[in-house]
Amino acid sequence: MRFLVFAAAAGALIAPSAFAMPAGAQATPAPAATVSADAQAKARRLYDQARGDFKLQRYKDAIGLLDQVVALDPSAARAYVLRGDSKDELGDNRAALADYDAAIAIAPDYAYAYSTRCDTKRELDDLRGALGDCNKAIALDATDAQTFENKANVELDLGDYTPAVRDYTKAISLDAAFSHPYAGRCAAKRALGDLDAAIADCDQAVKMDPAYPNAFYFRGAVEIDLKRYADAVVDFTSVLRLSPGHVAAYYYRGIAHLKNGDLDAALADANAYVAAVGGDPDGYRLRGEVYAARNDTAKAVADLTVALNAYRNAGDARAAATVQQMLDKLGAAKA
Repeated sequence: MRFLVFAAAAGALIAPSAFAMPAGAQATPAPAATVSADAQAKARRLYDQARGDFKLQRYKDAIGLLDQVVALDPSAARAYVLRGDSKDELGDNRAALADYDAAIAIAPDYAYAYSTRCDTKRELDDLRGALGDCNKAIALDATDAQTFENKANVELDLGDYTPAVRDYTKAISLDAAFSHPYAGRCAAKRALGDLDAAIADCDQAVKMDPAYPNAFYFRGAVEIDLKRYADAVVDFTSVLRLSPGHVAAYYYRGIAHLKNGDLDAALADANAYVAAVGGDPDGYRLRGEVYAARNDTAKAVADLTVALNAYRNAGDARAAATVQQMLDKLGAAKA
């Protein structure tokens, strides 16, 4: 979810465009171009309309308006960023990246453009590029909590858990009302094995924003580690209520149901996850474990064999060895 962090500065009038760059950003030299006062005024009105559409989650409408803005005023860096944010919300990460690139070409000191490009590069699995952009954003503006959270999210994905905790903590110190870093820090602390502190952070995130799915998701994962399976089921159910497309919650809720002995519910969740994700071997592994617990050996062997071959093809020797042990216990021949 993008945040309109640039909105507070939107009233500043900066030549040559009323909204081309944030305060302090410097434009790169460009061929002379004349944008009439009438065109600037129209572009600004359209931009304000687009911001309203974005806030209302009418992203396609916002993009249509912003197309007109950049046609009227090609130096409108903020319009490129807002269009990129809109495209990102619609899942068009590549197109969003192109808009952030355009904004940075116009205003190379535009901190928010680097910050949001960091987040999009993370979504595209360019984690090193993302980290570079977040570091650049922080060098330009070390007061933005969202940028520190974006950086910490990248570090979490990279497995750099201690730096992630540090940067989530920095985000919290900059904006105590920002709930998301508490949830992220919960995940990082869980990875470091500090489960009690992780639960405390996720509890705080849920208290601050009970509509934020990741707070429940990360807390559910910690609850599985703590063997609080009934609590985990409740939290993953909350995730799916708030965000039905969050299919990984089916997987983890299935694990919680399995551990809690509710095999019918575990099978339903495993089936839902396999149907949604398809070739992910983790889904077949989970479903195979459920079938094994139900003493349906033939189906267990079939699913675990699919998982085993997929892990081997992916070069995941550890997971493959674990599944092979499961198959051995079922008396299946080695694949």
